[in-house]
This record gives sequence, structure tokens and C-alpha cells, in this order.
Amino acid sequence: MPLSSVSDLVVSIDGSPRTVAVALAGRTVPPDRLADETGWWFIQDRLALVGTDPVEPGPREVAVSFVLMVPYLHSGPGVPLSLPVEVTHTLEPGALAEPTVPPVVRDVL
Repeated sequence: MPLSSVSDLVVSIDGSPRTVAVALAGRTVPPDRLADETGWWFIQDRLALVGTDPVEPGPREVAVSFVLMVPYLHSGPGVPLSLPVEVTHTLEPGALAEPTVPPVVRDVL
């Protein structure tokens, strides 16, 4: 997907919005500048976010939301499909969490 397909990126910790940047090839880009990027994001890879605000120790509820515009699929005449994505999870520093997102692939008989 073109990096410019990612918009409206918001990260909050314990309900408080946080300032983040997207890490791209050794540099960071503010989320509102992704529309100007000509690079690509392979959606099977992670899109790394870098926070600039300190976070207090202990478990924190982290929420990430963004809109992914799919330029080659249309939701109407001349209107690309836009998919809102929102994930919230309680994270504890130093602990590895098991994924809670159900698998997309399903067995077909």
C-alpha cells in the first residue's frame, strides 16, 4: 500500500492522546505528513511508531486508530474504499502479550 494511504493516525495511552511519528528508513515522519510520502508499506510488515512523550511505568491501556484507504478498490463511483482501524489493548512494559486479533484466514472445506 502507498504510505499516503494511511491517514488519521491517533495513539492514546490511558485515554490521553500522544504525539507519535512513523519510523521510515532511519528517519521519522509525523503522521500528518504521510500523505506526502512516495514510499510503500507492505501491510504484512509492521508500521513502526515512535513516541515522544514519556510514559509512566506500569500497565497502560494503549489505543491506536487510523484510516486505511485502498486506492484500487472502490466503495462507489470514483471513491476509493476507506477502512477505519481501531485497536485497544492493555500493555505492561516488559511483558509479551499474546495476540488477541482473530486470524483472518479460515479453513474452507
